Amino acid sequence: MPSAPSDGSRKKPAAAALPPAPASMEERDWSELLLDALASVFVKLGAIEILMGASLVCRSWLHAAKLPDLWRSVDMARHKVVDGIVAIFGASPVEPKINLDVLRAMARFAVDRSRGQLEVFVAKRFVTDQLLEYIGDMSPALKAVGLVSCGGVSNEGFTQLVARCPLLEDLMLMLCPKIGGRDVYEPGMSAAQALQAAHEGILLRRR
Repeated sequence: MPSAPSDGSRKKPAAAALPPAPASMEERDWSELLLDALASVFVKLGAIEILMGASLVCRSWLHAAKLPDLWRSVDMARHKVVDGIVAIFGASPVEPKINLDVLRAMARFAVDRSRGQLEVFVAKRFVTDQLLEYIGDMSPALKAVGLVSCGGVSNEGFTQLVARCPLLEDLMLMLCPKIGGRDVYEPGMSAAQALQAAHEGILLRRR
């Protein structure tokens, strides 16, 4: 009578085939995302993040970063690079290659990419009369402007911006030492269809 096979000689059932593991985050090809998906991500990054690196990743990302809708609202006041700008040296310790001139160039790029659709522009420290003139000339749809700690903007530059932008409704000015007095607010209100001054000239709003 044949002996029973030992445990070591018994055949084991074949293991069930496992489904392929999903691609990891590192393996995923982000360049294949649709433009709409990329744009929805870019709009959360902000202008500086896009211009500093996101648009340089690949060709499809650059294409998405040039969509005019992405640049209807440009906020260049809430970024660590801007906050770190040292007035004496004009550069950021966070990113030494970023200085006031570079930020102004970035702002011009943002305005250009909007293709005249820019509606909101907010910036801190680096804005000058010349930059405001450029924004006013290139942004007929501009409705709101916010300037924080912009010592390079004068009464003349401010009133010229207001005169160039008939749709302007809201102006927020904080710590802009060269802007102030009746010489700026009265002409400014007249040029922009009677903007109403409030909060001691910090905020101007259409009636």
